[in-house]
This record gives sequence, structure tokens and C-alpha cells, in this order.
Amino acid sequence: MPATNRKAAPQRETYHHNDLQTAVVARAVQLISERGGPAFSLRELATSLGVSHSAVYRHFADKDALLESVTALGFEEMGRYQQAAMTRADETPLGQLNALCAAYLDFAREQRGYFALMFHAYPISDATASARDLHNADA
Repeated sequence: MPATNRKAAPQRETYHHNDLQTAVVARAVQLISERGGPAFSLRELATSLGVSHSAVYRHFADKDALLESVTALGFEEMGRYQQAAMTRADETPLGQLNALCAAYLDFAREQRGYFALMFHAYPISDATASARDLHNADA
């Protein structure tokens, strides 16, 4: 039997251990941190993770949905920073206030991607704005 010159498929370095959603969020936070905002497409994000762009859409309806999820996770993470700071702080009101301020600054320095998304205004798509307007009209 003749030997074939077929090369083995390269090993993927981007295996996500069945948790692509977490990988997408982590990469989005990294890109936001590097670029100072959400200046990427879902296709670019998927390519950087080594998955098809349709795989990302299984977890997020669109980029706005991804950014909303990242923002919510950012506020949860900032809450953890604040809780940790409060447990170490003096129990006086001034001590607690200083701890919250320090936690905010630490979060801003250490979690640049989350911070940029949470506290800077970025445009959302017209479709998302319309959906929000309809949701708010029903409330």
C-alpha cells in the first residue's frame, strides 16, 4: 500500500471544554480592554476563538446581547470587589466609603474591559433600541 503524504489536521489551541459561552465573554472583555471599547464584530471574535461565527450565535442573539451579558457580569465582578473591600475596611462610615472608593478604582485598573463597557456610552443597534422601547412601553 503506498504511503500518503496527507498531513494531520493541526491541533486546535482554542478548545473550549464545552463552554464556548464563557470563552466568548472572556475574549470580548479582552478585545474591549485592548481597543478601549467594543470595536469588534462577532465574526472577528469567533475567528479569534477558532470557531465558526454561527457557533457564537448559539449563545448570543447578536452583539448587543453579548455586550449586555458582559456588562451584567462586569457589575457582578465590581460587586465582588466592593464586598471584599468592605470586609477589610473599618466599620465607620468614612472607612466604608473609603473602601468602596478604593474598590472602584481597583476594579477600573484591573478590569479595564468590563469598566470600559460599563461606564462609557456606546451606540446600540436600531433593532435593540426598538426592542427596548417596546419592552419599556409594556412595563
